Amino acid sequence: MSPRPPTSADVAKAAGVSRATVSYVLNGRADVRITDTTRQQVLTAAQKLGYQPSPAARALRAGRGAVIIVLVPAWGSGRFADLLAEVGQLVNRHGLVCLRHEGAHWEGRLAELLARVTAAVAVTMEPLGPEDAAALERAGVPEVRWWLDDPRPHDTTVISQAGIVRLQVEHLLERGYERLAFMALSHPQEQRFQDMRIQAFKEACRDHGLRSASVAVEEPDLDAVAARLRSWRRRSHRPLGICAWSDVTATAVLNAARAVDLEVPNEVGVIGVDDAPIARLALPALSSIRLNLSQEAALVARNVAATLAIDEPEFSATLESAIVVPRASTMRHHVA
Repeated sequence: MSPRPPTSADVAKAAGVSRATVSYVLNGRADVRITDTTRQQVLTAAQKLGYQPSPAARALRAGRGAVIIVLVPAWGSGRFADLLAEVGQLVNRHGLVCLRHEGAHWEGRLAELLARVTAAVAVTMEPLGPEDAAALERAGVPEVRWWLDDPRPHDTTVISQAGIVRLQVEHLLERGYERLAFMALSHPQEQRFQDMRIQAFKEACRDHGLRSASVAVEEPDLDAVAARLRSWRRRSHRPLGICAWSDVTATAVLNAARAVDLEVPNEVGVIGVDDAPIARLALPALSSIRLNLSQEAALVARNVAATLAIDEPEFSATLESAIVVPRASTMRHHVA
């Protein structure tokens, strides 16, 4: 494996200065006062290390390629608006513009977009196909990975799919639910993530000593969800706690429980994911998992800045990436 090329952080460490000072010196910033001694220390360290700023950074300094393209795949269309807006605000501090390019229409045709837009960086949300990966390489545009299914913490994402499910499972067990189930509504574009959560659900149940845990992926139809609840109820009358794929799925569970005369939360409890406005408007109000999107946005912006050799405060995940927001849908009475 070839050695990692030196970065601006390496130059800063060797010269005994900050990354901002390295950036000022190598970018020839005349508006910042740098002593001749410090300037020479930086230049000497850069030369000894063989440091070369990235092509994207050079283009940025030349006034070209100030656009950050976020490539949103088909499964992400219409989502992440708040998070991407926050990413846009963070990178705008460096004079960058965040452009969201979404939907299935661009996949396999990235070269056409890159011919029209001079991009500094492309942010990807999943691995690119061979044609698009080759187009990105030909254009010399570096890739920043924001892969939501990446299991490595604090690398490309701070949100863990397994962590989300474990919070759901632990909350339901704490509320006294003796049986657990996972439910999702079928959606082909979400299947990969649903499969990850299902696997995490089974593992979490095993870790807590639950011998059996039910899983169902139903068509988005209230009668189908109601039939599933009846089936689970026939197996046992012990309280059932349901980990729902999303707040929309959880709301379907609430409606189906009402249709089959199951009392929420004492007979059936449900917790969703996203803490969307619908969770507070549901009856009863829906417990949910709230994701720390601000922390996620900060990680994406940090990785963009690092790729462009722009000085940015070091990222540290100081808060939980997800928390439980308990509401009436899981507040059983007489919990021991």
